Amino acid sequence: RVSEVAAAQSKVVAAGAPTISEVRMKWEPQGRGSDPNPPAPTNGCKLSVSGRYFGGKEGPSTVAWYRRKPTSAATSAEQIAVPSSGSSAAFTATIDDVGYVLVAEYTPIRSDGTKGTPVLVESPPVSADAALDQEARSQIQQCAKVGNIKLNVTKKGSDERRYLHMNTRRLKLNLHGGILRKVLRDAQEMKGVYDTTFAVSACRADPRCTFLTISGKQVELLFGTAHERDLAVHSLRLLSGRIR
Repeated sequence: RVSEVAAAQSKVVAAGAPTISEVRMKWEPQGRGSDPNPPAPTNGCKLSVSGRYFGGKEGPSTVAWYRRKPTSAATSAEQIAVPSSGSSAAFTATIDDVGYVLVAEYTPIRSDGTKGTPVLVESPPVSADAALDQEARSQIQQCAKVGNIKLNVTKKGSDERRYLHMNTRRLKLNLHGGILRKVLRDAQEMKGVYDTTFAVSACRADPRCTFLTISGKQVELLFGTAHERDLAVHSLRLLSGRIR
């Protein structure tokens, strides 16, 4: 005798809430001569984030990037890249990130658009590329020996050629030209020391551009190459004591 087949049917299986776990950050050095496995990201490293997704089919999950000082609270982090998905979610550290902790915020998103709770993951403080750091310190030693180093720059948005003079105690920016009368020279010079009013930062949109603040006045300068810009920024920060 054959028994009748019994069957039962469940309700439609619903996807769980989108979550992400085991979130990890990795960084890949760029350029020749770089350490293939640096213990911390350096300027030029490409950073990415991965994790284990749960909650139905994963959709366009996003990653946003922030940075903060190692001694600052997590809530003080500033956003440096808007949320992006896919290959666009990767981030490349610049010389401006040296000394900062990079923070990635991974937001899991299901294919139907449902968002889950974001998860944060942090990097060790970004350090300067070893070759660049060595070159900058050699440049500072040269400053101490000869008393002054002159760099060729251009004022952003014009063809004004300028000279940036720097030594171990102060720096000066002036226009290129012949011998000027004192009154004219003073009007076209920016002088200052490495005090609390001094600041130098690199522009993310233009790898040759930097913002320089001397005695409360800011000017946007262009260097000949991205390497020249990075070398100048790192050297000035070492001279000012912003980085040890």
